[in-house]
Parts: sequence; structure tokens; C-alpha cells
Amino acid sequence: MRLLRAFLTLFCVWSFVDCIIAIHAIYSPHSEAYFPSRDRRVMAGCLVAGLVYAAALYGIHKRTAMTWKLGWVFLAANYVGFVFQVHSSMLKVPQADNPWVPTAAGAIAGAAVVVYWGYWWNRQRSYFVEPASRE
Repeated sequence: MRLLRAFLTLFCVWSFVDCIIAIHAIYSPHSEAYFPSRDRRVMAGCLVAGLVYAAALYGIHKRTAMTWKLGWVFLAANYVGFVFQVHSSMLKVPQADNPWVPTAAGAIAGAAVVVYWGYWWNRQRSYFVEPASRE
């Protein structure tokens, strides 16, 4: 869990720094760091991501059972996002080729990764759920 907390801390700080960069891009002359029309969406996305990482870090610190359950939601959401990202990338393949084959391969590879991390996350349940008292 120490490594997970370190990664969550890194991602939380990284998200808030990106948010600050987006705010700077909005209120200063544009230096082509972000596209002007995307600045507000980038800022909102970074802020939401930073808050999610901070909440996950707090939940892991407090060992709440809800955090363990939300870990499954996080895994599922990342898998679905990965499949959509692979599919949208494969739609740029020339029309003579079939974009569904690489999409299916990406979905299967992503599922293998999710199964591995799901197995690891399932083993972490004892960290979050304290044993019942014997009184």
C-alpha cells in the first residue's frame, strides 16, 4: 500500500500542477501550451482528477471499506475508457483494413491487465476490512 499511496500522491500533485498551468494559460497571454478553447475543460478535468486522487489517498489512509469498493469502479472505468480509446484510434486506420480486429485485440489485452490488477486488488481487502471483534 505504501507504493500505491506514493503513486496517488504523485498523481494528485501532478493534477493540481496541471490545473495551475491551465489557470495560468487562461489568465495570461497564450503561449501555445494549451489550446485556448480547451483551457477551461483542461482546468476542470485536472481539478476533478486531483480531487479524486486526494479522496482515494484519504480513503486508503483511513482504510475505509468504501475505498476498496470504489477501487473496483476505478478498474472498470479505466478498462472501458481504454477500450474506447483503442477503438477511436483504430477508426483512423485506412478503410480497407478492418478496425474491429485491433480493437478486439486491445480489449482482450486490456481485460488481461484488469484481471491481473483485479486479483491484486481483491487480495488487498484485508487491509480495508478490519476483522470483527471477538467480544
